[in-house]
Amino acid sequence: MTTSLWIDRVEGDVAVLISDGGRHTVRVPKALLPAGQGEGAWLTLRLDADPAKTAAVAGNVAATRAKLSSGDDGGDFSL
Repeated sequence: MTTSLWIDRVEGDVAVLISDGGRHTVRVPKALLPAGQGEGAWLTLRLDADPAKTAAVAGNVAATRAKLSSGDDGGDFSL
């Protein structure tokens, strides 16, 4: 998915971006802007899913949950 964003203004270390159509405002660290881009520039934002990273995080969460609940005696709450 791609969308266009306009750099409306820079407030210190934060850039304020407005979506095409002006319905949404996003504040991002100025350091994330492409080099040389500032107020008035248009950017294209692309969002891609990362199934491998999602699966890795899910695996880490499952392992942590198993480790934490291994000593659960079924008392007040369970994980």
